[in-house]
Amino acid sequence: MSKFLRVLQKAGLVEADAAVDVPASLESEVLAEVPLEGSAPEPSVPSTAVLSESESRIEESRSFEVLYAERGVPSSPFPAEKLLKLLDGLRAMDPPVRKAAVLAMDAADDNWTIDDAALDASRKIKALNDTKALLVQQAASQAAHAQERLKAREQRQADALAAIRQQIGDLEALMQREVEKATAEKAALGAEVKSAQEASMRESARLDTEIVRLQEVLDTFVAPAAAPAAPRSS
Repeated sequence: MSKFLRVLQKAGLVEADAAVDVPASLESEVLAEVPLEGSAPEPSVPSTAVLSESESRIEESRSFEVLYAERGVPSSPFPAEKLLKLLDGLRAMDPPVRKAAVLAMDAADDNWTIDDAALDASRKIKALNDTKALLVQQAASQAAHAQERLKAREQRQADALAAIRQQIGDLEALMQREVEKATAEKAALGAEVKSAQEASMRESARLDTEIVRLQEVLDTFVAPAAAPAAPRSS
């Protein structure tokens, strides 16, 4: 039994009676830590289109299964999460040995391949990147809608202030007209009173003149009236 298989047995990955002979060429290949095929997907570029207000609502803490289903990620014969769980059980090993152990298990089991897990991981990473891009688009859309509402609010405020200023201007003009009208009426009333007083004085003077003229007749031809006699006592 090779040293490599003894490492797998010690990790509890294979049993002695079920050990699979691994050719020396394969053992040296996996221990050399040959990179897995494929590479991480490119990050998704967020769309600049503005979503509707209902579409731009962000839902937090949704399960990854729901996110993958929304992005159409197909089921995998060996999901990436299962491989991650297997790797977690081998954390005590050095990374090259841990990878070699998993590759050896892949070679010994025809029911799954690391390529399945790698493809599943690639699809799920793309789905998550697409979801992140959607989050950016949703946040940007919410900001755009908020800006539209802010502009509409500012316009309503400007219209209201303009209407109030117009009303204030109209009231000030009305107040000025009322002040001018009251001033004119006061002046007219004052002039009317003064005119009446002057007319009264002129007429009184004219009457006085006539009284003096007529008094001359009395003074000339009529004796002054005798004082009234005292009443007799009974």
